[in-house]
Amino acid sequence: MPAKAPDQKTLVERLAPVLKELRASDLERADYVERYLSTRFPLGGGVCRGVREACEAGLRAGWLGPYEAETPAATRVLKPGDFAVDVVVLKGLGAAHAHPSGEVNLCFALEGEPTYDGRQPGWVVLRPESEHAPKVRAGTMLVVTLLPGGDLEWRAG
Repeated sequence: MPAKAPDQKTLVERLAPVLKELRASDLERADYVERYLSTRFPLGGGVCRGVREACEAGLRAGWLGPYEAETPAATRVLKPGDFAVDVVVLKGLGAAHAHPSGEVNLCFALEGEPTYDGRQPGWVVLRPESEHAPKVRAGTMLVVTLLPGGDLEWRAG
């Protein structure tokens, strides 16, 4: 019997070890948390490979996306509880927003040699009360965003 293709539930299960660690993390110490996640869950390690595999399966199956959209659209794969999880394929400028409780991003290169807000693929952690309009240059990224409490405030512009 062939293995079942990863779905949203599979993606959330593969993120479970990360979410467990984040529940005990202080995002006020964003730099520390980012270094910790990069060591504990390296981009080439099993957890991150599994997350990427589930996301890429979702893009192919159509439950993540749309990939070809002119304006990127995030897919919410875990509704707010202690965390919400959104996934977006981003090329260029994303929507401006603020993170009242912080934001944790796991960024994968899909095409080219992209950077996310000037940073290489991997973990990007933003402290509470930060804000930005994420920008991907030199390619396309798949971004898995973990939002404590689902807290996100959209900004004009």
